[in-house]
Amino acid sequence: MLIVMFSFQEALIMEFGEDMYSKIKTNLSRVQIYERRDLQEKALTCIPVSELTRKAQLTMINYASSATLAKDKRDPGFRDFLLMELLHWFKQSFFSWVDTLECSHCGGSTTNTGAGEPTADEIAKGASRVELHGCRKCGTHERFPRFNHPAKLIETRRGRCGEWANCFTFFARSMAFDARYVLDWTDHVWTEVYSDSQQRWLHCDPCEALCDAPLVYEAGWGKKLSYILAFSKDEVQDVTWRYTSNFEAVRARRTAYSEMELIQLMLSLTRQCQESYTQKRREELLLRRVLELAEFLTPRKATESELHGRLSGALAWRQQRGELGSWVPFAYKPINSNCRNIIFKYSSAVDKYSISEDGKEASQISGWAKGAFSIEKMFRKVEQDWKMSYLARQEGAHEGSLSWRLEIPPGRTVEKLDLTCVGTTYENGSVNWSVSTDEENIPIKGYALTSLCSSPAARSPQHPQLLAPPPALNTHVSRLTLSTTCNARPHIE
Repeated sequence: MLIVMFSFQEALIMEFGEDMYSKIKTNLSRVQIYERRDLQEKALTCIPVSELTRKAQLTMINYASSATLAKDKRDPGFRDFLLMELLHWFKQSFFSWVDTLECSHCGGSTTNTGAGEPTADEIAKGASRVELHGCRKCGTHERFPRFNHPAKLIETRRGRCGEWANCFTFFARSMAFDARYVLDWTDHVWTEVYSDSQQRWLHCDPCEALCDAPLVYEAGWGKKLSYILAFSKDEVQDVTWRYTSNFEAVRARRTAYSEMELIQLMLSLTRQCQESYTQKRREELLLRRVLELAEFLTPRKATESELHGRLSGALAWRQQRGELGSWVPFAYKPINSNCRNIIFKYSSAVDKYSISEDGKEASQISGWAKGAFSIEKMFRKVEQDWKMSYLARQEGAHEGSLSWRLEIPPGRTVEKLDLTCVGTTYENGSVNWSVSTDEENIPIKGYALTSLCSSPAARSPQHPQLLAPPPALNTHVSRLTLSTTCNARPHIE
């Protein structure tokens, strides 16, 4: 038996190379740790299960009273709402993102200065590599071991996407969700959870607090995907096709391994995972796998909520990784530096901005996102039945925000600022506005920020709505008007 197993592993390494085989072996070992009952019990002491259950019940009641389900979709069940609550709690209250560490000696900021050698204790807790972060003030070096063991991550409660996905998948398993750890060959990881009520796998990204938005990486972040594998105690599955709408482009990039040999490898490893299962359980998993493969036959079209770039991590880090997507922050600079009145209008009905200077149209911008300075968890919703459109926070998000920026020419000050916006709120939703500046005093170079919030019981993305015209209004009515009046430029002899 030992000789056969050794030969099989040697053959796999020869066919796929160290890279593919080592990744698969490492991740299969990782997900087996999630099944340890002693660790799951420890995880459950960290999770406010009763509170999440109560919130999920309220959200489900609210959803049932307000949502209109698409004809081709199944209703989400209670466990789906509980999953959403777990996802938001994990993002907002439990885990934290690490760009660089704070200096433990003086509290100053640090920069990544390179790699260090992991200690024996760090290796035992799953840290195969260590980052060194040097303090700019006092020169102290902080160690950032990249731990992989869930028991250690419960203690540290911090990291980047690897630690986030690892710990969240473990928490999902601890709450008896059927969860998989998903590895993307273009350097990202996340979670998938099977929905019994919807009979399909749901994409969950704890770093972004995103659920069921699988095309966000390709359509929003701009990733050039190739191989994406999912790992669980039951199986290894190639789930690449869930995450792309451009099958031909992805196929062209899948040249590193033979497709047939990859399929044979996954089936072989899946059989090993299920060796001790009953025949009935194996048949259940096989049927689920067949239905999943059928789902991959038809490419999906990205929804608007999947078109935004990455939000987690420092801006420079996201830019370096090329994960900001096609969206770039927009700031309007007057064409005529001597103009006194600038009017910035947006119509949600036609999804277009119109900008005028001293009564003359100076610019038009199509697309709500292209005229925004910052966007977080927002999308444009079009309701054909009600003949209306509006900007709202993404489904499942507790809060969304959107800002617009106007850059005033040097030497000019703002004498008057008028803002008119039509928004609608329901139940406990709210729309909060603020005007801020780069500096506390004049000259103002500011932007207007709107933040859309909700209570836990008002989780529908339609609560609240920004720029939502009543159905009877003309479709060309502008729903946002920002008018800025500047002082006259001083005349210099």
